[in-house]
Amino acid sequence: MVPRAKTSKLVVPWGDGDNFEKGLYDLLTRQKYLEDDKWLVTGIWRKRFIPNGQSGYCEVVLLPEWEEIDAQCT
Repeated sequence: MVPRAKTSKLVVPWGDGDNFEKGLYDLLTRQKYLEDDKWLVTGIWRKRFIPNGQSGYCEVVLLPEWEEIDAQCT
């Protein structure tokens, strides 16, 4: 969540959401929560302003995802 500037008329924070996501993945890798972010296969993100008077936060849930990969490509 991003603090809203007092003069902002934006509905959501400025900036490409995928750049926020990339920064988070890089941080998780540097902190050793991930071996390498190349192994991430699914991601959901949402950017919002922090409601007035509240503290911001970031919630991350990492779940293993196992699936069979069909090696027979057509």
